Amino acid sequence: MEKKYLTLKLDKAYRLLNSGAVGIICSRSQSGKYNLAPIAWMTPVEYEPATRVVIVLDKENCTCKNILETQEYAIAIPHLSQLEMVKKLGSTTGKTHDKISYFDIPTFPAKLIDVKLPEGCIAYLECKLYKKIDDDSVMLLMAEVLHAQVLASAFDRRLLAEKKEGKTLHHLGGNVFVTSSDVIY
Repeated sequence: MEKKYLTLKLDKAYRLLNSGAVGIICSRSQSGKYNLAPIAWMTPVEYEPATRVVIVLDKENCTCKNILETQEYAIAIPHLSQLEMVKKLGSTTGKTHDKISYFDIPTFPAKLIDVKLPEGCIAYLECKLYKKIDDDSVMLLMAEVLHAQVLASAFDRRLLAEKKEGKTLHHLGGNVFVTSSDVIY
C-alpha cells in the first residue's frame, strides 16, 4: 500500500526535528554520486523564519564535501523500523562505497533538489545551504528548508513520536539507539 505524505507549510517544518531524532543526510557530489549518511546533530535554528535548520558534520566526511560542492542537502527522518538501514549507512563511508547500491536501499528523487531520498521514512526536508561555519574539525551547515513532507499518519500539528507511525530513532552512541515513548503532560 502506498504511503500518503502531506506537504507542510515551511514555517512548520522545524516541528519534524523537535523530537531530536536521527536524520539521514541525503547529498550528491558535484560529479553526481549520491550519498546517504546518518547523523544525530541537527536542529531548527530559529522560529522566525522557521524554515532554517543546521546540521553538524565532520569536515572530513564525504557528506560535508558533497554539501559544500552542491550547496544543498535533504534530511530524511527514518522510522524505528529502519534501524538496520541506519546502522548499515553508518558502518561505512561514502568515500569508498556507493552506499545506496552497496546496501540496496530503495530511493526516490527529491522534489526540488538533486538528491535521492530513502523510501519509507517518516519525513523529508529539502534544504539549500545559506551559511557554513568552520569550527575546528566540524562544519556547521545552515540551510533554508525549501520543501518539507511528512507521513500523514505521523503528524498532527507536530510529529506524533508517541504513535507507532511516528517512532523515530535517537542515537546514544555506538550501536545504541532508543525511541520515543508516551506523551507526558
